[in-house]
Amino acid sequence: MSSEKANQEHKKKPFRKYGRKPEEEKGIPMLRYGKGNNFYKFRSALSDVATEKFGNLGKLIDLEEYYAPRLVLTDFEAQGYSEAQVERLELEEFKEHCRKVSKMEDDRPKLFGLIMQHMSVESKDEVAQDEDYET
Repeated sequence: MSSEKANQEHKKKPFRKYGRKPEEEKGIPMLRYGKGNNFYKFRSALSDVATEKFGNLGKLIDLEEYYAPRLVLTDFEAQGYSEAQVERLELEEFKEHCRKVSKMEDDRPKLFGLIMQHMSVESKDEVAQDEDYET
């Protein structure tokens, strides 16, 4: 009778698909180094997450250089403001531009940390061997 119970319990177990990788979850995959690397998938996911978290600083991933927002001053004189008011409003726009640039500079270490967090040990070792790498 105990063998019948064991057979019944064995039959009740749900079928599991072994050997299949679970569907890739959203986010940044771990960057693998070597022949079977996943650099393009990593870069695409990193670009999406970096742009979402850090705004314009995330454009660094696609542009491969720091994005510098342009200062565009509104033509307040055409809107009928006095010269003193125009000067004040342009100063405010300049201050806002400086705040954006400063925030991007402050977020650079956070973006670097995000990238390093998703690199395998082998990838980190390879990057550290570059002559321009700062320790």
